[in-house]
Amino acid sequence: MRATDKKDKYLVEFTGERVIPGLVEPALWHEHISRYMYAAGVARGKRVLDAGCGTGYGTACLGRLAAQALGFDISEDAIAFAKKHYGKQAKFRTGSAEGIPEEDGSFEVVTAFEVIEHLRNWPKLIEEANRVLTADGLFLVSTPNKAYYAETRGESGPNPFHVHEFDYDEFRAALTAVFPRVAILGQNRTESFTFRAEDAPESSWVDFGEVTEPVAQAHFYLAVCSKQAFRAPASVYVPGTGNLLRERERHIALLEQQIEEVHRDRTTLLVEHRRMEESVRARTEWAQQLDLEVRDALRQRDEALDQLHKVERELDARTAWICQLGSDSREYAEHRDKTLALLEQHQATIEARTAWAKRAEEELARIGEERITAVALLDERQRTIEERTEWAKRTEEELARLGEERKNMVALLDERQRTIEERTAWAQRLDAELQKLAGVLDERERTIIERTDWARELEAGLKTRTDRARELEAELKTRTDWARGLEAELRTQADWARGLEAEVASLRKDLQGVVGRLDAARASRWLKLGISLGLGPKLDATP
Repeated sequence: MRATDKKDKYLVEFTGERVIPGLVEPALWHEHISRYMYAAGVARGKRVLDAGCGTGYGTACLGRLAAQALGFDISEDAIAFAKKHYGKQAKFRTGSAEGIPEEDGSFEVVTAFEVIEHLRNWPKLIEEANRVLTADGLFLVSTPNKAYYAETRGESGPNPFHVHEFDYDEFRAALTAVFPRVAILGQNRTESFTFRAEDAPESSWVDFGEVTEPVAQAHFYLAVCSKQAFRAPASVYVPGTGNLLRERERHIALLEQQIEEVHRDRTTLLVEHRRMEESVRARTEWAQQLDLEVRDALRQRDEALDQLHKVERELDARTAWICQLGSDSREYAEHRDKTLALLEQHQATIEARTAWAKRAEEELARIGEERITAVALLDERQRTIEERTEWAKRTEEELARLGEERKNMVALLDERQRTIEERTAWAQRLDAELQKLAGVLDERERTIIERTDWARELEAGLKTRTDRARELEAELKTRTDWARGLEAELRTQADWARGLEAEVASLRKDLQGVVGRLDAARASRWLKLGISLGLGPKLDATP
């Protein structure tokens, strides 16, 4: 089957593996589109690359919220289909997932849904996704659970389109070999109860209940990989119908209709079987009669051969007699020609009846093979009817079990409603406490403003003292130089010089005190608070 446009121009072949909108059953469609709905939630306002985009429906879903969405696929037919139907929502190009045709660090989100199991060099996909991602980018990749997928396919065997399938441990090991942060989510289609009005808002709360099944046993794995720490959110996708019980009831009604059709087919087959048995019996009688006729023809052929041999012996005797006589041979020649013509006529009759007998024998063999095939087909149909009858019984038991589970879920919902009311009251109390905390924060903000003003005044005072300390240091340097100049000349005035040195030591002590107070001011926590808030100039490390 191939998807077509309005002009019946073939665009892409539908093999059952590639998802084409409008050509897949609803369950398979929701299974695939739900992954893109999850990815759209984390790709809002970002640059997104969809590797192995197929027909482009998922890339278009991402493009509604992303700042930029680019899809690429190795199939030129699929890209042509995507450009025609979704070219306004996203951009598309041909390319291989084992060699992404984009520059390093050019995307913030990369998606590859149900692609990795189709690649022989699948590690290259992970490396390429890491290459084109930004430092804080996310890589979303999904694949079926190898064990669960093999179990669901049953007698149909492995998927011929899958090159390499993964179990949980192998999938995690392959991703963590490249990405330091990997969170694997399980994708399952589970039974749930929804409460939604026609005008419900987009976002609501979701209660996952008690989760008992580990992710390793999920039907599909969806991994969120990143180079930095990232917490992958949980999500629930509700299909458009949203009523699983009604869908099951319709499915059961369809199965009952199919069972009725099977019963009608069985009745028709039984009638056809009886008719074929009558036909086979009639053909068998005809074959037996034909066998008698063939045997009679064979007997007549044997008798004709005996007669022919007898005639040949007589002809030989007469020919010898004619040769011996050497007289009027015309009469004997005419008699011989008539005899030979009669013999040829008998021979032709025998050959015709022999060929007819061979054809009759071949027809009998073909009829026997058709009878064996018909009997085998009827046996197969009977087994199918018995299997579907047993399946219908199991379905009826499943419906009864679902009815009991529905009663239990109603009771559980009542309990959940009481829990919601209790949590609502708790949230109201929490809101009152938050308002009180807001008042406390306002008071602390005023205190910070007041202390900031005080820090600014302190900073002005420190600046003044710093200037005075620098003036004292300059004066000290001047006096020191003057004292050194006088030291040679005034050696006789040693007592006066010692007094001058004492004065200099005192000045140095005063200067050290000023510097100490300046360092203490720099270490003040209020001054540091002002600097961290961007208030006041920065103090130099040295006066």
